[in-house]
Amino acid sequence: MAIRERRRRQKQGQTRTAAPTHRGLAQLAEGAPQVRGLQSLQRMADGRAAKPARNGVVQRFGGPKNEVKLKNTVKRYKSAMTKDEDDPNRNKKRIAQDAIAARKILRDLGGTVSKALQQLEQDINAQWKMSKAEEPNSRHLTRALAVREKQCGLGSAVSNYTRLLSADDFTSQARKGALFNDYGALVAAMTHGEFTHRIQWYILMFGMSGGFSANIAAEPPKGFHFTPKDLLININLGGVELEQEDVGDSGVRPTNQKEGHTLWDVLFDRSGLGNGGMDIKDKDIGVTDPERLMLMLDDRSPEVAPKAYREIFGHLSKNAPALSHIVSKRTRLRRQQAKDSKFNTNDLDTEAYEKRKLATGRYHMEGEGVLVRDEPQSLVGSLARGETHVPYAKDVEI
Repeated sequence: MAIRERRRRQKQGQTRTAAPTHRGLAQLAEGAPQVRGLQSLQRMADGRAAKPARNGVVQRFGGPKNEVKLKNTVKRYKSAMTKDEDDPNRNKKRIAQDAIAARKILRDLGGTVSKALQQLEQDINAQWKMSKAEEPNSRHLTRALAVREKQCGLGSAVSNYTRLLSADDFTSQARKGALFNDYGALVAAMTHGEFTHRIQWYILMFGMSGGFSANIAAEPPKGFHFTPKDLLININLGGVELEQEDVGDSGVRPTNQKEGHTLWDVLFDRSGLGNGGMDIKDKDIGVTDPERLMLMLDDRSPEVAPKAYREIFGHLSKNAPALSHIVSKRTRLRRQQAKDSKFNTNDLDTEAYEKRKLATGRYHMEGEGVLVRDEPQSLVGSLARGETHVPYAKDVEI
C-alpha cells in the first residue's frame, strides 16, 4: 500500500484486523502504529498514535494504569476448591501463585534483572570466545539462551513463529514446553524484539534457580509449585482466566471477553508504553513488557530518544553491552529491511523469510507459521549432557 493511502486510512480510522491471536502472538492491524523507530515513540508519547485492538502484542499501545491483581485470582480459585486433590481449581490456584512469584522476579530491575543480564552477558562472551567471529552476534546469544533453557529443563527445539498460529498449532507448540523466537511479533512492533521472550525467561529462570546454582529441571524451586517447563505449559494451557476483579483499570481485558488477555500477557506481554510515555512505575512493570525491555537495552544515547522515554532508554545497556549490541543491531536490521521494501510496511514477508531459512537445510516447518531449526546432533547431545561450551562449526547469525 502506498504511504499516502496508508496515512489517509489512518486518519479516517479504517483498519483491517486479522483473525484473533493466541496467547500473546502478534495480531495484524493495518493502520496500527508500527513502532519501527523513535518517531513512532514520539507519536505515542504525544498521544497521537492510533489505538489498535487490544489483543496480544498490540494490546500494549494503549498503556496501563495499574497492576493486575493476581492475588484476587488466587483467592477465587482457592474458594472454589474442593477437598479433592485432583480438583482443577487447585492446580489453577497454584499456577496463579507461581505467576505472582514470577512477576516479582521480573519486576526486580535493580536486583535479579540486573544480575541476570550480567550473567547472560558472561554467557554470550563465553560463546563468542569459542567462535571466530569478530564481534558477538545473534548466534552467540541464542546458543547462550539454549544452554540455560536446557539446563533448566525447557524443550530444546526452539521455534520461530513467523505468523499467527491456528489454535491447533498453538496448542501443539505450547505442549512442548519450549520457547520461541517471535519473528511474527515484529508485525505489530519492530521494537518488540525476536528474542525478547527468551531473554525474559532467562531472567525468570535465573531468579528461580538462585543464579543457576540450583537444579530446577526436575523439582520445583522454593517458592514455586512448578518447574520452568511445567510453568510455561500451565501459563499457556492451564486454564487460568482473568476476571474483571483481577484486571480492574489495568488496561488488561478479562480473559472471557472478546480479545481478552491471559497470564502470558500479564507476565511477558504487559504494557509499559503508551499515550503519555512513562505511564507506569518501574516496580509495577519491570521487564514484563517486551518493548520496554528492548528500549532499556538500546545501545544508542538516551539523547536521541523522545523526552518521555529517556528515563528508561538504554537503562540496562551498561549491564550487558554485548547483549545490548546484538538486540539493537537486529532491530536496526529489521527496520532497514522494512525501509528497503524487502518487507511490506504492514506485514513482514514471512513466506520469503521461511523460504530463505528452509533453503539453508537447517530448518523445517511444523504447521503453518512454525519454523524449527534443526540443531546439529553434536550440539543437541552436548546440551543434553549439560555442557555449556560447544565449539562452533560456522559463525553465522540466525
